[in-house]
Amino acid sequence: MYVHTFKVSNAISSIQTSIVTIHRNMKDVVLSTTTMELLRLFERIQLEESQVYLNFKWIYKNHLGKKEDINA
Repeated sequence: MYVHTFKVSNAISSIQTSIVTIHRNMKDVVLSTTTMELLRLFERIQLEESQVYLNFKWIYKNHLGKKEDINA
């Protein structure tokens, strides 16, 4: 019963942090001047995006409430 205490809320917090990081990196993409810098930023964005998807997958699996609440 106590195995997943606060895991869902921690995953949501991680998602929010990743979204803010992605937003910051997107602003840096606009201001970048070199191709290498662009590639580095795209890699960072893709890494954060994959973390978001993993956290959502975990939430869908372990959320005890309605799945419609997650979609909303």
